Amino acid sequence: MSPAKLSDNFYDKIKPRLYQRIGRELRLAYRVLDLGCGACELARHLSETYGQKVTGVDISANSFPNNRNTTKKTNVFAVFVTMQLGLILFETR
Repeated sequence: MSPAKLSDNFYDKIKPRLYQRIGRELRLAYRVLDLGCGACELARHLSETYGQKVTGVDISANSFPNNRNTTKKTNVFAVFVTMQLGLILFETR
């Protein structure tokens, strides 16, 4: 049995509800790290909607917005970093 093929615009259809759900789950977080952020759409949504400080990290600089350090609103902040995710060191306790 082969898996069902999703329509090409499936993600576009669910994106608004998905972002709302993620936002509700993370609404109390002051800082958010978005690994594999792509075009930084979720990072921008969280920063603009919930006022969170968001760092978006992706291996491809091609998908980043032209203005990497700010979102549309001037009172919110997001940083977009290009790097291989394997190079990130996490502190262990």
